[in-house]
Amino acid sequence: MRTLKVIDGDFVFDEQGELEMVEDQEETEQGMEMLLKIRLDEFMLDETIGLKRDNVLTKRLGENEAYSDILESLMPLTEEGFITEISDITFNINKADRSLNVDLTAVRNDGTKVSVKGVDMNGT
Repeated sequence: MRTLKVIDGDFVFDEQGELEMVEDQEETEQGMEMLLKIRLDEFMLDETIGLKRDNVLTKRLGENEAYSDILESLMPLTEEGFITEISDITFNINKADRSLNVDLTAVRNDGTKVSVKGVDMNGT
């Protein structure tokens, strides 16, 4: 499949002014990152997609609960057959600026590994 390329919430255009597309690995990675950045109940067309942030945006990160919430947020990609498993989730906490980023690795349905790094979990 192919979908529109999105960076920082904006569609990307090429030099000719045409919308750029992504597919395969890049499409899966973009989908993973977008699902993690959408707050649960935020997307009016489908309020069931997105990440429940209660366990992520707490003073003391409950990694087990946050891990479960991340898996739940990625269910649309597993249900649609894009990914078959999440192989690694790493929480990167920066106490100095009170930020949390997540690195995530998954396995696509064709067996290739895909990953996103430094996904901002602070809700910005």
